[in-house]
Amino acid sequence: MFLEGKTTGTFRSIDEPVYVSFFMRNQILAITRKGEMEVFPVDNTDYLFKIALQNNRLHEVKEILQKGTLCGRSIVSYLKEQGFSEIALHFEKD
Repeated sequence: MFLEGKTTGTFRSIDEPVYVSFFMRNQILAITRKGEMEVFPVDNTDYLFKIALQNNRLHEVKEILQKGTLCGRSIVSYLKEQGFSEIALHFEKD
């Protein structure tokens, strides 16, 4: 599952550079510069939301929105850019 287009982003900030070797569900396995394997937990809600939008699985989009874990101007901008202005309205506040 990959996002189409030029969608990029940061999935987690960390103190030291690592080399991602594997991504599974909500964990990243990476190799540190010391050659050690580390596991990093990540919140993949943003990614899952964008995949659901891309595949037009609106029931999943609705479930994610109901959880209330997504927020911020970047998600509103993304929705507008992708032609989902009506969904972006759910994030707008008076």
